[in-house]
Amino acid sequence: MTPTELSILRAIREADEDDGGLFREALTDSEVDVCYGLAARGLAEVLSEFGQAPDGEEDERDAGACVCFRITGRGVERLAEVG
Repeated sequence: MTPTELSILRAIREADEDDGGLFREALTDSEVDVCYGLAARGLAEVLSEFGQAPDGEEDERDAGACVCFRITGRGVERLAEVG
């Protein structure tokens, strides 16, 4: 796990606890790409105003849907492993 991925995963966890998720509006395009990569590895999940969107993130993003990232149990475990 790269330092950037680790940092963003921590940010997702904090935002998940405080605000119900890390919203796309708070991220740069490159950070969003990292979030989708974390989701692909099962460390985070992608939610939109339409509900969970494991396969349609791009379509919903293009349609202007509000997207947020939340940490998964696997993501929490990974953070615990790295300290």
